Amino acid sequence: MNTKLAERSPCNNVGNISFLHIKESDLYYLVVTRQNANGALIFELLHKLVEVFKAYFNNKVDEESIKENFAVIYELLDGKNFNFFY
Repeated sequence: MNTKLAERSPCNNVGNISFLHIKESDLYYLVVTRQNANGALIFELLHKLVEVFKAYFNNKVDEESIKENFAVIYELLDGKNFNFFY
């Protein structure tokens, strides 16, 4: 996956596994799936996730803030809390 196409494309397939990502503030947010998932929905979810992180961390989402707030992020991503995105 070190080709120029893989660096540009937000959707990559390796075998039957799909990798979909966005890049925001030097961080990559990634979804990996083996199913035929709706790509538009995945990208909307990733962008909403970035919005939520920015709201929680005062518009400063970087590697350091993620490390410092790992417990908060874990709670946000817990299956019980995922319903508030929609």
